[in-house]
Amino acid sequence: MEFQKDGLSFYIGVDEQEGRTAGGGYCDAEIWIAEPVSGSRPEGYHQAKDKMEGWWHVFDDRNERVVMIYNSTTLFYLSPSYSIIDTEGILD
Repeated sequence: MEFQKDGLSFYIGVDEQEGRTAGGGYCDAEIWIAEPVSGSRPEGYHQAKDKMEGWWHVFDDRNERVVMIYNSTTLFYLSPSYSIIDTEGILD
């Protein structure tokens, strides 16, 4: 499964037979740790891993907010503005 919005993509494997995620979830936002390590903060989106939980936090730098939190099998949080999916043409 993949969804995209405003230049941000998120992918996760789905096992339709089992009715669950199959792992491999990732986002295409650039990984950024801190300026001394990763250089200047990317424009648009970036992501950083919470080492305690192992979850990825994806930030929208233009609007200064978290847009999603995920790991390899679960999408824990998705900003409401990103959860509106345009299904035009999908069900045709």
